[in-house]
Amino acid sequence: MNIAKLYLDLRKLDECIELMAKFRATGIRPNKILLNTVLEVGLRKEDTNVVYDALQDCVDNRVAVFQTLMMKLANLKEVPDRLFVLLRKNFPNRGKLGFNIREFEKPTFRPGKDSSKTPTKSTTYVRHKVHKSRSRMNPKDRSAVNVI
Repeated sequence: MNIAKLYLDLRKLDECIELMAKFRATGIRPNKILLNTVLEVGLRKEDTNVVYDALQDCVDNRVAVFQTLMMKLANLKEVPDRLFVLLRKNFPNRGKLGFNIREFEKPTFRPGKDSSKTPTKSTTYVRHKVHKSRSRMNPKDRSAVNVI
């Protein structure tokens, strides 16, 4: 089971997923390390199917998910609906999952441009440059030089 952690450290993510598939095929119950490793592999590959299957196995086997992985999952910007429902049902009080309303990003209608930014007007306004002020002479010095 620590072989999965070794594959993760070596960044052989596909082999880690294959190892989990072998466990499912043989019917061996995976432990906490293997399930959390496969969950982290899914997060690194950004593969929602792997993440969903690993979370479903965690729920079925009553295995606790590592806190760092849960916070990564709970604070994702875009979560597919089935993954959101699974997280909300089984892990409700984490990050953005605890909110009553699900927030989405604003859509962009034109590729390459952000629709939330408004175009700014170009002006010909030139900022006034502040010149060095001449130092005022002391009144005693002015009377000594005979300057009024």
